[in-house]
Amino acid sequence: MRAAAPGDSRGGGAGFRSGRGGGDTGPVGLRFFRRMTIAPGVRMNLSRSGPSLSFGVRGAHVTVGSRGVRRTVGVPGTGLFYTSTTGHHTGAHTAQHFRAPKPAEPNADLVAKLTDLHRAGLLSDAEYAAKRAALDPPAPSP
Repeated sequence: MRAAAPGDSRGGGAGFRSGRGGGDTGPVGLRFFRRMTIAPGVRMNLSRSGPSLSFGVRGAHVTVGSRGVRRTVGVPGTGLFYTSTTGHHTGAHTAQHFRAPKPAEPNADLVAKLTDLHRAGLLSDAEYAAKRAALDPPAPSP
C-alpha cells in the first residue's frame, strides 16, 4: 500500500487532512481518521464521530458504527460501488419528504373543549348535543 500524500482524498491510511466536504469535518475543516487492521478482513476505524468496525474483503464490506450499519459492494479498481445504510441516518438524502399539513377542522378546539366539559359532567347530553350541532357546519347539498 502506498503512503497517502497530504490532502489525498483516498483512504488507505491515517493522518490529518485539511479541506472542505462532509465526513468528519468540523467548523475549521480539519479531519481526523485512523484505521487499524485487527485481523485479516477486520478493521477498526477511529474518527471524530466515533469508532466503527469494518468486516469484509476488497470489493465487499460491512461497517458497523454510531451512524448505523453500512453495506458496500463494488467492483475493485473501477470506482463503481453500491452502498446501503440502515439505522441512524443523517443528511439531506435521508430526510423525510415534505408533506403539507392537513387542514384543521374548523372549530376543532371548541369541539375538544365541549367534549372535555361533557366528560367532566358539566354539560348534560342534551346541552352537549345542542352546542355540538351549532358548531358543526351544515352538510353540502347535492
